[in-house]
Amino acid sequence: MPAGLPQPASALDAALMKRFFEHRPAAKAAFEELRREAGTWGPCQVTSTPSRVAFLARTRFLWCHGAHVDGTITVGVLLPHPVESPRLRKGDLGSRWSHHVKFGALDDELRGWFRDAYVWDVGT
Repeated sequence: MPAGLPQPASALDAALMKRFFEHRPAAKAAFEELRREAGTWGPCQVTSTPSRVAFLARTRFLWCHGAHVDGTITVGVLLPHPVESPRLRKGDLGSRWSHHVKFGALDDELRGWFRDAYVWDVGT
């Protein structure tokens, strides 16, 4: 059941999210596609800092830390296991693995990784 579009946790989060994508409308469009997708997984919200915009369910499981002028975004995702893919940079973070990928549009592979991160986060 769709949860709806994840909303900023506060007015400050909304303002920081707006500022993060300022002057990067194509990157903002890529992020909004990701945000719409996140709304299909279940309840989560958006939190922001000056250096990232993150999705939070039980914990932070997915975040955008790069908004590029070419319309791509760089996203970090936490998974319970390493994923072997030439698309990803990864590193061990204790009980989870941090993976980073740059993209301009979602595809099925990305959707699967991001949804798996959500499912694992809410289930642990």
